[in-house]
Amino acid sequence: MSYIKLFFDILKAHKINVILPLAIVIIFSAINTSTINSNVSDYNPPVYIVDKDNTEFSKDLVAEIDKNTDIKEYKGNEDIEEELMKSWISLYIEIPEGFTDSFNEFKNSNETKFKYKDKIIIKSIEGSKSRVFIDEKIDNFLNSKLNNTELKENDFIKLDVSSAINVDNTAAKISAISFAAYGVLYGIPSIIGTFFLIIRKKNIKDRYSCSPVSNKTYLTQVVLASVCLTVIYDLILAVFVMNILFKTPINGIWLLNFANILILSILGIAIGLLIGMLVKNLEALNGIGTGVSLALAFLGGLFVPLEIFSDTMRKIATFTPTYWYEQVNNMLNSGANNINMSEVLKSFGIQFIFIVAVFAIVAIVTKKKQRQ
Repeated sequence: MSYIKLFFDILKAHKINVILPLAIVIIFSAINTSTINSNVSDYNPPVYIVDKDNTEFSKDLVAEIDKNTDIKEYKGNEDIEEELMKSWISLYIEIPEGFTDSFNEFKNSNETKFKYKDKIIIKSIEGSKSRVFIDEKIDNFLNSKLNNTELKENDFIKLDVSSAINVDNTAAKISAISFAAYGVLYGIPSIIGTFFLIIRKKNIKDRYSCSPVSNKTYLTQVVLASVCLTVIYDLILAVFVMNILFKTPINGIWLLNFANILILSILGIAIGLLIGMLVKNLEALNGIGTGVSLALAFLGGLFVPLEIFSDTMRKIATFTPTYWYEQVNNMLNSGANNINMSEVLKSFGIQFIFIVAVFAIVAIVTKKKQRQ
């Protein structure tokens, strides 16, 4: 008897548990992306700005940042780190003396990259979405200033002013990939949990207990079916978000984003297996699955920026797999020139620790049920 066929037959009979999570993520990702792109000007994080350059150029930059921020008065004696941690401000931005001169020197040189991030001091909490937003605004301002020079259009396109990213799409893309994580944690446990819940029913259990198929073969077939379906589910999400919504080319960044989604999906398999072994009906499975996915999404900063949380809540967030998923999301999609692969791999590794922990709990529950 084929457990792979049984796996897909069960899911076909309960296709709403497969289709609904995917449909919700796709629909809301599209709506959310459209909303962010049309209302990006409504995002006004509180910031301190210190302009030590004090030139017309630097004042124009401050004015550009001011369009989408709430600039607070900086008296000079504030403890920046403390105010960031308490969320009284989202960012501290300092434009150093000589910034305008260094930019003009760049314009008159043959260099192709102006590393403003080595010059402007920007302080924020780790993983701040406000930081990503401000980086976009500064990039956009500097690119516009270069575009007003005598540079040809083609030369301008080739220039890399820090990260050369699009203001609207970057924030929307990060948000959409964050929402994809919720889709994974909502959808995959629902799919896997449904199978293990149904297969525990007495009529199916008795029928397959008489099968000559060994436990090893059973596990191999079920794992293979679970992985295949999860990869297909993730590919649909990744292609929709990155290729259809944002026209992202299939390159190293695309593959790392897909790996990030896939790793979280493995955790989803473990959660689904655990819930499917414990609950007694589909209503309970859907209720618990929804609760777990929402809790992880909110605590990990998928729905709201972590910077609005208290210091204690941000510390708690680091003990969730979604926090580390979001760290990779921000690193890959913030438009940074150089991606710190050691930090990406560290975040992947921590997610795997959560996966091992949940599978360990599954093993304990399985042994307990076998003894019973």
